[in-house]
Amino acid sequence: PSAKQRLGTKDEDGIFSQHEQLEMRDPIYQLWMFKIGPYLADWVLGKHTYANPPWKLLKFPENYTLWIHKKGVETDPANPRIDAYLHGAPHLGPSSRFQSQQLAPTVFRSPTEFVEHAIWLMKGCVGQCLCKYCTPD
Repeated sequence: PSAKQRLGTKDEDGIFSQHEQLEMRDPIYQLWMFKIGPYLADWVLGKHTYANPPWKLLKFPENYTLWIHKKGVETDPANPRIDAYLHGAPHLGPSSRFQSQQLAPTVFRSPTEFVEHAIWLMKGCVGQCLCKYCTPD
C-alpha cells in the first residue's frame, strides 16, 4: 500500500479507507499461518497428516507482508469492513491495477490463494508457478 493508503483517506461521502500492516502476534496473522500450514505440510509429506498442535507456517517469505484494509463510513468508525491481503511477489511485473510500469507486488486475497505460490517458493522458484497470478487464465 502507498503512504497515502497507510495514512488513510476519506472521500466526500464520508467513506474512509486505511491499510495497516499486521504484526505476527495479531490474530488475523496467526489465522493465515494456521490456514496455510496444513497445505504446505501435505505437500512436503505427500499425504494428509493430522498433527497436534496443527501445522502452522512460522513466517511469510522475505518481502511478503500481511495487511488489513479497513473501509467504512465516518458516521460508524467502530464498524469498518476489514479484509486481509498478503502483499508480495514483485517478480510478476507491472500491474494494470496501478496503471504503472513500475513493479507492483501481487496481492493475495486469502491463505488458499497463496498456497500454490508458497509451494513454488519452497521449490526454489524452479519451473512455472501454478498460482492464479503467475499462470493467469
